[in-house]
Amino acid sequence: MVGDIDDPHGSSSSLESVLTETSVPWVHCLQLATTVEVKLLIHLAVPAVIVCMLNYVMSMSTQIFSGHLGNLELAATSVGNRGVPSEVHEGIHIG
Repeated sequence: MVGDIDDPHGSSSSLESVLTETSVPWVHCLQLATTVEVKLLIHLAVPAVIVCMLNYVMSMSTQIFSGHLGNLELAATSVGNRGVPSEVHEGIHIG
């Protein structure tokens, strides 16, 4: 199977075996397939959530430290942290 090559943990093959099983009632099959799918999604989502949280903490700490310098520096940091990254991400998503 192609899923076995791409996934060393065998999750896609276990999902396929659950979905193709005919002797199990469909409700139990749906429950097992949901469990396998949630495990696959957690492995994908956790790193993305961690990266987003770290980016937020980095921009927040920059604003905290520049707030000690003065109002003008805090305003510049706020514009730089909020304006530039959002435009860069929009450009990446569009292009």
